[in-house]
Amino acid sequence: MDKKLIFLAAGIYLLILAACSNGDGKVLAQNNDLKAVISAQSLGEIEVQNNNENIKPNVPGSVNEEAGYQATENRYTDKAISIAYPQITGLKNEDMQIAINNLLKKEALSILDAYEDTGHLSLEVEYKITLQSPDVFSVQFFGMGNVEGTAHPLNLFYTANIDMYNGSKLRLKDLTKIDKHLINEFKRYKVKDPKNNEASVKALQYILETYSDKDLMEYFEQADTLSANENPASVFSYLTEEALGISIGVPHVFGDHVEAELRYEAIKGNIISTLR
Repeated sequence: MDKKLIFLAAGIYLLILAACSNGDGKVLAQNNDLKAVISAQSLGEIEVQNNNENIKPNVPGSVNEEAGYQATENRYTDKAISIAYPQITGLKNEDMQIAINNLLKKEALSILDAYEDTGHLSLEVEYKITLQSPDVFSVQFFGMGNVEGTAHPLNLFYTANIDMYNGSKLRLKDLTKIDKHLINEFKRYKVKDPKNNEASVKALQYILETYSDKDLMEYFEQADTLSANENPASVFSYLTEEALGISIGVPHVFGDHVEAELRYEAIKGNIISTLR
């Protein structure tokens, strides 16, 4: 365990600076509110995807009439760096809209902090809105990062969950009770089309073989920040209409990250009523 923690402490920075991983060590790399989006799904089913090829960006100008606001695309560019991120319009509270947009931009650009002092950087980040409701706005950021002179680019994945009532960021521990039941549901994975998603199967096998239940609970508590010290296992969460998604870092050979989506019906006792 001591060796594991020492290795994990290097976090995202080691992945970025070294841009390589091996299988020998540990990878560093949210009740009316949420229950409004919980539908009757197969108990315990977890769908898994791996790599950024399976994630399609939103069409700019996406509209969700029921949410009461719209989302449009903005993009930050600087030399070989391009980061797309959503901005919302249509909120009745203009001050809240400004605060939320500032937070979304900050979260999108936080990846730059992980690449500080790394030399010439090529970075391409897109986004996908996974939930756009009156209560919460959830978005995935994904893409490729490459530092000149490193062995290979890194598959990036991070997220932002925004409380639409107060403009604050929601982390995994704000969305769900992290306990043995949640861990068990996470471990009850089901990979879609496993023959064509072998990397996902191996990535989750690696996680289950490498981390104990105690490890996973600790890492889930630390989720949703790009700080290597605060989130050494690179765990990020997001919401969809049907599920709570959890992403965790894995070795580069498996794609750098893997996502598992836990059906709300399977974890309804864990959902925390943090929203109105």
